[in-house]
Amino acid sequence: MRTVASIAAGVLLAAVVPAKADILPGPMAGQHSVIIRAGIVLPQGDMKENLKSGYLAGLAWRAQFSEIMGLEGELGWQMNSRLATDGTIHLLGPQTLAVRIQIPTPIVVPFALAGGGIFLPIASFDQFEVGWNAGILLGGGIEIYLGKQTSLGADVQYRRFFESGGQNLSEIEAALRVGFHY
Repeated sequence: MRTVASIAAGVLLAAVVPAKADILPGPMAGQHSVIIRAGIVLPQGDMKENLKSGYLAGLAWRAQFSEIMGLEGELGWQMNSRLATDGTIHLLGPQTLAVRIQIPTPIVVPFALAGGGIFLPIASFDQFEVGWNAGILLGGGIEIYLGKQTSLGADVQYRRFFESGGQNLSEIEAALRVGFHY
């Protein structure tokens, strides 16, 4: 008797859950998002020799094409102190565009990012001229939907910018995210 009740409960649950999935928060096809990012920048390679760790802020926009794929663009700003001089602040701006692949689960959504962009110095270095450089980014993170229109999350991104002189301009970013979805 207990087995019959368990089977009946399982069938009832399976029938109810798909009907409820449409009302649970999470990314949906056709959805657009504005995302605010803030965190730290850890210079790698040749950048590590010239810059200390710094801070980042970014404003991103995402278009969700399906429940598993979207496109995310970001305008970013970074502040780093130079190792050679005390207190000198340099502001850098990576501008990126990435494909976002995610696991379409309700409420907690893990995701991966892969894309490219450019790295624009807004302040120049005396011995370490950067110019603008094309680059790639790879990353991943998690978003927790607090409702249909708001999420909190975190991500880690590796960014590698290619310089004609052969310098290894790479960094790791770790950021918190606040998303507004419409």
